Amino acid sequence: RSGSVFADYADKVDHGLWLAMMRERLELLRESLAESGSLWLHIDDSEMAYAKVLLDEVFGRENCVSAIVIENNPKGRQLGKFFAGSHDHLLVYARDIRHVRIEPGSAQAVNPADFPKSDERGPFRLLPLRNTNKKFHPGTVPTLHYGLWADAESGQVSAEKFPGAREVFPVFGDGTDAVWRWSAPRVRERSDELAARIVRGRGGERLDVYQIDRLHDERKKKLRSIWMAHEIGSSDSAKAELKKVLPGRQIFATPKPEPLLARVLEAATEPGDLVLDCFAGSGTTPVVAQRMGRRWVAVELSGASIDSYIVPRLERELSDSDSFRVLRSRG
Repeated sequence: RSGSVFADYADKVDHGLWLAMMRERLELLRESLAESGSLWLHIDDSEMAYAKVLLDEVFGRENCVSAIVIENNPKGRQLGKFFAGSHDHLLVYARDIRHVRIEPGSAQAVNPADFPKSDERGPFRLLPLRNTNKKFHPGTVPTLHYGLWADAESGQVSAEKFPGAREVFPVFGDGTDAVWRWSAPRVRERSDELAARIVRGRGGERLDVYQIDRLHDERKKKLRSIWMAHEIGSSDSAKAELKKVLPGRQIFATPKPEPLLARVLEAATEPGDLVLDCFAGSGTTPVVAQRMGRRWVAVELSGASIDSYIVPRLERELSDSDSFRVLRSRG
C-alpha cells in the first residue's frame, strides 16, 4: 500500500481498512497452509513495519523465517522528497517453524571463482578445519579439542597415528587453544577430504589441517538476506518482460520480475506443490509456477488485469495438453 493510484489498480486504501483487510486474509492464509508451508509477503516501506507486527500476531514471532530486502530499483526513485528509494521487502513466515520446508541454498548463488584451486577431480578450495569463531574453544566444546595426525610432505591426515605423521592440535592465530569443526568419528569417515599444510603465523611455521571443499554440479550456497536486482530482476526488467510477451499493450504498473518468483518457488516449493497468489496482479506467479511444474491458484480483484495480462500470459505459457479455468465472482 504505497498511496499511489495506478492505471491497473488503486494502491491508496485507508490505513485502518488495509490492516483489517490484511488481517482477515492472513488468518485465512495461515489456516490454508500445509504444515510445512510458508507465506511470502512482498511489501514496500509504507506498511512494512505494520505488516511485520501483524504477521507476528497472526503467525507468531517464533515463525518468522526472514525479512528479506529486495533491490527493485537500482537507480533509485528520484521523485521522492528525501532518499531515492531502491528496495522493497519480502517477509517470510512459516505455518510452523519446526516443520517448514524451505531450501535456503541456490545453485545460482555459487561463484566458481570461490574455488581457485584445481586437480584431476576439478576445482576446489581449502577451508581451515579449525573453527575460526572464538566463541568455540575447549572451554565451550571440549569434545572437539583433540589431536589429529598429519604429514606436511604427503598432505595426509588421519585420526590415527601413521608413519611420518606429527600430532596437530587446533589453535587460533595467537596460539591459544581452539577446536576442530569435525568430530573424530567424522574425520575417520572422511579423512580423504582433508589435507595438511605448513602455515606461517605469529609464532612462526606450524602444521595445520584443512578441508578440501570441492565444486560440483549439485553444489548450493545459502542465499543472503539482501537480494540484488542483477540476481532477481527489477521493476524495469519486469516491465521489459511484459512488453516482450504482450507487445503493443499498456504495461502493468508494478509487475514482479520472473526471476524473483522463480527464486521464491525454488526455495519454498517442490514440483507438484500447490502455490497460491491472492494478489495476482499481472500474473507472474502462475506463469512461473506453471513453468516450474507447480500447481497454482491465482486470485485477482481486477477483471481488467485478468483479461489484459494474466490470461494472455498463461495462454502463451501453456502447452496444448495444459488447461486452466477463470472463475469470476458475481459480487
